[in-house]
Amino acid sequence: MQCCTLGQSNSSKAALCNRSPSKEPGRYPCTANAHGKLPGGEQRHHKALAELKKQAADHPKSPRIQHLYGNWLAGAGKPAEGRIAFEAAKAADPKYLGSDMALAQIDLALGQLDLARKDLANVLKAQPDDPGATMLLAMIDEKAGRSQQSIESYRKILKMEPDNGSPSIT
Repeated sequence: MQCCTLGQSNSSKAALCNRSPSKEPGRYPCTANAHGKLPGGEQRHHKALAELKKQAADHPKSPRIQHLYGNWLAGAGKPAEGRIAFEAAKAADPKYLGSDMALAQIDLALGQLDLARKDLANVLKAQPDDPGATMLLAMIDEKAGRSQQSIESYRKILKMEPDNGSPSIT
């Protein structure tokens, strides 16, 4: 399964969502090929999106389906619509941390750094040693010009994952 953060694919950002939260706490799934493009062309993409939209409508209380739909929309360049789906996932299960991560990623991409930090707070409270959440916090702080906090987060990641030699955190 390929993983990335809402359309980004470098290895340091992939740490944000590379495993299922039920199998490995603190990590979040990405959908394979959920970046707005499917092999087989535009018609296949629209058909898949329509089916996913139907599933989301049929299962409004399923945080996983709502989250999957949000990933698809955000990856297809529709972050506002993705936000609605992620918020629906969070409403369905407030403890579903993948939605908080996704909302923080959208806010970071849109430059809404205070909101991104707020979204991320639930994840960091529940799982303070989550490398993906710590990476996202470092990225938020870096973009906000909080260099010292960003450096501290990057160092924390290296302590958690000493083999993480990603150029963006060394």
